[in-house]
Amino acid sequence: MINILISKKEYENNNILILENTSIKINKGDKILLEGENGSGKTTTLNIIGLLDSTFRT
Repeated sequence: MINILISKKEYENNNILILENTSIKINKGDKILLEGENGSGKTTTLNIIGLLDSTFRT
């Protein structure tokens, strides 16, 4: 099982809030879909999960 909690993520240069109080729970064998409108934080979420966002601090 993977539990992820993102309390807050915003762009540093202009303080635009991207994600706030976001939680994700993935159980073994689950298939997930990350869906949303343009700019809703899908890629940002995946970058945080994959440890690709060097500006994100836990």
